[in-house]
Amino acid sequence: MNLPARLAKKAEVISTIGVALAMVRDTVERNIVDPGPEDILAIRKEAAEAVIKIGAVPESIEVQVEVDTRRNLVRATAFGTTELQKDQNTAKKITKDQCKAEASKSMQVDAEEVIFSAETSHLWVFSHEKIRKSFFGLFKTTQHIIRVIDQSGVIRFQRSNAKVYSTDVSRSLEVLEEVITGLTSFGDAGRSLPDVHILIGARIINLSGLADMEQALALASAELENFPGEEKIVLVASLM
Repeated sequence: MNLPARLAKKAEVISTIGVALAMVRDTVERNIVDPGPEDILAIRKEAAEAVIKIGAVPESIEVQVEVDTRRNLVRATAFGTTELQKDQNTAKKITKDQCKAEASKSMQVDAEEVIFSAETSHLWVFSHEKIRKSFFGLFKTTQHIIRVIDQSGVIRFQRSNAKVYSTDVSRSLEVLEEVITGLTSFGDAGRSLPDVHILIGARIINLSGLADMEQALALASAELENFPGEEKIVLVASLM
């Protein structure tokens, strides 16, 4: 198929290693009519406490909350790494140029076409504008492809069409509200919020799947409350 390939190191024991380093997860579901921000935060806390009980390191926990307004269902899924996984997270750091090369490989474009867009203290964001032509070149559409790479060279997050916004914790809610307001779409099914992820430090906070702005702001506030106001963050908003 003419695709790049390589043999994995320690291939003969990779399955066993994978089990030992696997992330732990748990899901909490509740039926709530018209859930408010307090309901969202309560379910988030319950899911986080559940994965701590089964061995997750508290500082590694990430929680994704989904709200299904048609079924009055709120679902919180918590992920976390074990102490063993935490100890193994000491991979050698690589340079920004090397990460850019990894991004270009993933995007399948030349490195010169990849732009460094934003950063946190542990993550780098690279982007590429891909122009698609249709109707014999009469119409053009631009896709903003992004890759989020950590300083060990691992691609942590990717989107085929997204916008990137840099700010800090002190202005995070203000910028988040502006982003959601500007990218919210309206259709036959009603209002649809954009999928937004917050990058801070080495964490990626998922705000997609929520039903309204108040829920997104409340969840973001809870996730960022323990960080200093000057801490740099990046918002990635996926476009339809």
